[in-house]
Amino acid sequence: MKILLFFCVIFAVCHNFCFAQQIKSDSICNFLKGKWYEEKDSKSRLVFYKDSVREYYKGNKDISILQYSVTDKCCDSSLISSKGIGFYLKETDRNGNIYCYVIMSIYPDLIELVYSGGRFLALRREKN
Repeated sequence: MKILLFFCVIFAVCHNFCFAQQIKSDSICNFLKGKWYEEKDSKSRLVFYKDSVREYYKGNKDISILQYSVTDKCCDSSLISSKGIGFYLKETDRNGNIYCYVIMSIYPDLIELVYSGGRFLALRREKN
């Protein structure tokens, strides 16, 4: 009986912990704000602003400015099979072209993404 009670308590604690840790798209957007660089190319920098604007720089050159959002709907059918945390980074350029990334994992200083063709992208937060 003690063993059954022990497992019931463990289950209840784990169940409550998991639901308390649910991530929302707004919290991911807030987390993204700031300066990031590509792990494989430190000259490639991304800046996410609070007004849903994302800028991309290669060295000192401004390459692109996009609108971004975090959504729970996949915007690229080739990515549906990718398993992530259940959210996607959706970007739209000035011409209305949409780009989608599966958010695979989020850490305080690292975001791991997968985009079309199963390509992997790791972004590291820039230290101030």
